[in-house]
Amino acid sequence: MADVKQDVRAIAKFLGLNSVKVNVNSETKTPVLHTENSKSVEGLSSITVYLAKKCNNRKILGETAEQYAVVSQWSEYRVTQIDRCKNKEDICTVLK
Repeated sequence: MADVKQDVRAIAKFLGLNSVKVNVNSETKTPVLHTENSKSVEGLSSITVYLAKKCNNRKILGETAEQYAVVSQWSEYRVTQIDRCKNKEDICTVLK
């Protein structure tokens, strides 16, 4: 199982946003990002979109509706398929 807090921090760092506050919802096991406005964004896909828009790097999400859909598809696949794997062999099998 992936360490979602570490993943969110890695995404933020890649986008040039180094100071993010992330917790994990104890019930749902999903990441929760706390914004500067005392709001929260929950879920890896939602947080990724928020961070990409916050740093004005919207190209990373796709420039067309089709590109955006493909990026969203892979993000959803990560959460629904890969994160449920128990070990690296399972991940390799899912990705094949």
